[in-house]
Formats: sequence, structure tokens, C-alpha cells
Amino acid sequence: MELAISFLVIVIFLFDLSFVLYFSDSVQSRYPIYICGFIVLFYLIARTRGFLAGNSSNIALAAGLFVVLTLLALISGLRFSEKLGGGQFGAKFFAALIVPVFFAVLGYYLARARGKYFYLGSFVAVVVFVGGALYSNFESLSKGDVFRPAYFRSEDLYLLDMHFFADYFTCLALIFIGQARKRCYLFLTLALIGALLLGSRTPLVFGVVSLLAARYYLSLLKRRGGRLLLAFMAVGIVIFAFISLNHFSLESGSVLERVFSAQTYGESQEGRQQILERSIPYFDQCLILGCFPFEEIFLGEKGEYVHNWISFFASFGFFAGIYFLIVYFVAVFKTFKSFESLSILLAVLIFLTMNIVFSRSYIWSFWGMLLIYILASRPAVSRELA
Repeated sequence: MELAISFLVIVIFLFDLSFVLYFSDSVQSRYPIYICGFIVLFYLIARTRGFLAGNSSNIALAAGLFVVLTLLALISGLRFSEKLGGGQFGAKFFAALIVPVFFAVLGYYLARARGKYFYLGSFVAVVVFVGGALYSNFESLSKGDVFRPAYFRSEDLYLLDMHFFADYFTCLALIFIGQARKRCYLFLTLALIGALLLGSRTPLVFGVVSLLAARYYLSLLKRRGGRLLLAFMAVGIVIFAFISLNHFSLESGSVLERVFSAQTYGESQEGRQQILERSIPYFDQCLILGCFPFEEIFLGEKGEYVHNWISFFASFGFFAGIYFLIVYFVAVFKTFKSFESLSILLAVLIFLTMNIVFSRSYIWSFWGMLLIYILASRPAVSRELA
């Protein structure tokens, strides 16, 4: 039964990936995909031994967060109905709240079940993901274009959801490494190759940094100099590659320019700073109940959103933002509870932290998966996954 259920989960995900990559990135057109996914995942969890056993208070705390965010989003939908069309609000509501719940459920499953067949299916999915990114790039090259990031289907069509897939596979890779799965580093390599081909800098950079930082800290606790030296060498290689590539003339619009050019990082950071400065004057209108979705109500352009944890306060209000931080710090305390939990969860926690502080907003659904995975994890059980 686990084989059949895991196969269905992977098929659903691959269908979603292929739909975005080759057909349409419309959120509304993918509702049935996630509805089927919910049914499959809840059935999977219902059959998991020890369902909701242990850490139930942590899970209840996180579930309460999703309930609060949902209620505040619905209230905002009524408050700003004149500015938001029904379809526009529905798509944002689905992407920002329903999809994170889907991945939170998946995070719970990964923390509590062996998931042998899901792991094998994930390998199939990441290979298809890399193949799709390669296909996009070769399609551009065949037209005489540059080696363009794969989230551009064309010069003027930007597929934001492709970054989501890069984040998702990097998250899975860090989870599998913490669980000491066989060939987990091969999975990470494939995930990072896919992120590189996409020109998706956040999972590429933060994924590597999170793993190195976790290994470095664990090596200090174990007092093993070999791992420490390895971590320093890896960081040195990354820095050397970054500096060296900036001495070459990278072709404008290419994937290498986006990932390795210091200028593109500077321009991106400057743009995000400008978005934040434009958003600040509206924060006082969103202090108590929030303004969901903030970017649609006040900024109104695709991709114009606050790229960090402040987006939770803007869209859901001060008290909901504090609630989110409470759940986050419970996850931090859970991670640092023992060396066993550190070895399994630290890289995942660092990746989550770097994303919500420097790059991603509430709209990026993988935060639900990582939070629930940390809160639901039982180190003694997780070690059996190796």
C-alpha cells in the first residue's frame, strides 16, 4: 500500500511540475492536483504508526497558526473586496495557505514514517526536474538564445513557480541528509544542478551554506578537525569560484550571469530594498488584522512583495506575526534539545532561517513543510531511516 500511495504522491507532483513547465503556471488550473494530493497524504498519515503520538502540543501550536492565518486572510478578503477580484484573492489564498498546509502534512509524514518508496519516487522526481530545466535551456539555445535560466519560457514570460520546485527539492535533500539516507548527497547534487539551471540563487546558495554551517557546528561539538578543515575548504572553493567568475565577461541574460555575477546580486538586493521602502507607509493599516495579500492590495505588480519575515506582519498583522515567531522559536528549541536532534535538524533549521530572514515571504509554501518536519521529528525514529 505504501508503494501505491507514494507513487500517487510523486505522480501528482510530477504532473504539477510538467504542467507549470510546459503548459501553464496558472494557480487556478492546478486546484485539482492539490486536492488529490491532500486526499492521498491524509490517507498516508492516517495509516502511519503513532499518528500524532508525541509532540502533539507542538503540532497543535502549528495547526493553530494555520487556522489563525486562514481566518485573518478571509477577513482581509472581505475588507479589501473592492481592490481584489474573487479569482485574484482565491488564487493567492490557495497559494499562500492551502498549499503550505499540503506541504506541512508532507513534512509530518517525512518526520514520522519510513517512506522508503517515497524516497525512491523523489529520486525519479528530481531527475525529471533537472531534465525539464535542461530541456528549457536547450530549447533556448536551439533558437540562438543564451543559456537562459529555465524559469523564462520566453523573454517576457517569467515562471515564478519554477523557483518553488528548486526550493522544494533542496528542502528534501537537507531532510534526507539529516536522516542519513543512502545516496542522499547524490540527491542534493541533482537538486543543486536543477537550481543552477533555473538560475534560482536562493536554494543554490542557502542550501550549500546551510549544510556547511551545520557540519561545521557539529564538527566543533565532536571536536573533529577533519570535518572542520573540509568545511573551510568548501567555503574557500565557493568564494574563489565567485570571485574568479566575476573577472570573466558573462553573457547578458545567461544563467551564469544570474547565479555568479556580483552585479545581479546587488541589483536584486537594491530592488528588494525599494519594495520594502514602498511598503512601509501602508503598514499602519495592517497592524491588527493584516492586509492579505499585502502586495496585491498596495503594490499591485507581480513579484513585488516583501522578501522576508516582515511579509507575515504585513499580510496577517502584528499578533499573527508574533504567533509565527513563537512557532519558529519552538522549532529552534526543539532542534537544540540534544545532539541527536541537532544532527538531524540543524541544516533544515538554518535553511529555513536564512530564507525567511533574507529572501522568501509567507507565499513560499515550503516553510510549512520545514516547520512541521522539525516539530514532529522524533530523532530516535528518524535514525531508523538510514
